Parts: sequence; C-alpha cells; structure tokens
Amino acid sequence: MDPLERAPDTERPPALTRREVLRRGAVLGAAVWAAPAIARLPAAVGAAGSAPDHCEPGGPSVSGGVRENPYVVDWSGPGTFDVPAGVTRVTVEVWGAGGDGSPTPGPGGQGSGGGGGGGWARSVLDVGACSSYAFQVGSAGGGSEVGATWFRGDGPEVRATGGQNGAGRDGGAGGTGVGENTASGGVGGNGAGNGGGGGGASAGPWGNGSPGADGQAGAGNLGGTGGVANLDAGSGGAGGDSGQMGMDGDAPGGGGGGTGRNGSPAGVGGHGRIRISWAEL
Repeated sequence: MDPLERAPDTERPPALTRREVLRRGAVLGAAVWAAPAIARLPAAVGAAGSAPDHCEPGGPSVSGGVRENPYVVDWSGPGTFDVPAGVTRVTVEVWGAGGDGSPTPGPGGQGSGGGGGGGWARSVLDVGACSSYAFQVGSAGGGSEVGATWFRGDGPEVRATGGQNGAGRDGGAGGTGVGENTASGGVGGNGAGNGGGGGGASAGPWGNGSPGADGQAGAGNLGGTGGVANLDAGSGGAGGDSGQMGMDGDAPGGGGGGTGRNGSPAGVGGHGRIRISWAEL
C-alpha cells in the first residue's frame, strides 16, 4: 500500500463514547490540580539525611522543636525535660546551689561565717525518646535538699547537694555529688575578729571548689576572700569588712560571704544549674 494512502477505516482506533471522554477529562483534571500539592509534600520522616524535629503524635511535645543542645537551666525550681525523638541517652551535669552567709554575728559581735559552695555531679543516663523527665535546680540558701539539683532518668538519679548556710561565726559545709563523676563544694570561711568569712566556691567538672578564707582579726578587721572557682563553676562571695555586708556568691553554686561586725546583710549564695546534652540525631 502506498504510505501516503489513507489507511482503511478498519485500522482506526475505535471512536470514544461521550461518557469515556468525560471520564478521561476528569482524571486528567484531577492530576493537574493535585500536582502542586504533591510537590509541596515534605520528605518522609526518617529519610536518609533528615531527622525529625518533633515527637510522634501521642508523645509529649517539645516546645519550639528539638531542644537546644546542650539544654541549660540557670534558674532555681522544678522543671521537666522532654526528650527529642530518636534520643535514648543523655549526659546530665548538675550543680548544687550555694549556701548563704550567716546573718547573725559570732560571739561578742564578731564577723559571721560564709556559706558553703554547692556540689557537682555528672552521669550518662538512659532515657526514652519522646518521654518527659522531672528535674530540680537548687535554690540558694536552701541547704542540702532545697539547694540540691537533681535529674531522674531511667536509672540511678544524678544529684548535687547544696552548700550549707553559715551559722554564727562558723562557715557552712560544701555540698557533695552523687553520680558517675562527682566533686565537692568548698567550705565557707569562718568569721574572725570583726571580719566575715568568705563563701566557698562551687565544685565543677574541673574538681572540688576552693574554700572561702576566714575573716581577719586585728589590723583592718577585714573580711575573708571568697573561694576562687575553677572553670565552669561559681566563685564564693567575699566576707564583709568591719561594718560592711557580705558579697553574693556567683552562679552556679558559689557560697555567700558572711557579714562584718555590725554589717548587714550577709551575702546570698548562687543558684544551681543543670546541663543536659546528647548526641546529634
């Protein structure tokens, strides 16, 4: 057959019925309408190179997406940590709060004692992804328990107790830690003569806190210096000279300085701290 010659009618495709034309048009229209929406669909959660920034439905929400890593709380009081999706182990560091300097003088109106520094502890803990865990950050001047900072995961608690307040002329004891790594806060200095004792420094990842110095009797009746903190810890406040107030301790966990004779008020301890970190997803 000549290729230019029209093919017989029997070789043509069968004519479409009106119903078939309408059906095919509807399908094509739906595909065109849906194409932009399909293009906007996110990649599947858990796909290579991506990580979910929220917990699955039914789990606790994480405010603002995945928490900042490390997650640091620098205020005192209770709180809750919501574990990001995919995270099952966290490293928790806790600093106890510092004790306050004594507001009352020693015998005969001498300078008062400084507060002890807070303890420190660190542990690696198992946690459940998308689970919530309670913690507490210690309050200044609260002693061992109210001043304690702790976190409870799916295993042993990690805890750092607060430093003790100064009492009369005597400086307060430093806090301690319970965990895989621990260190103790420095003891507060004693009041002597008319000078107040310095507050003890808090413990930290670099070791125990240094003690506050005792107040001085005699010439000057000067207050003792506060314990100087290692890196990532809080220094103690200086004790007051004769007639002067004690200085506040630094956060986290520095003890407050005691007052000098006839001085007021005593220094306040630094609040505690908690730091939670985890491997990136």
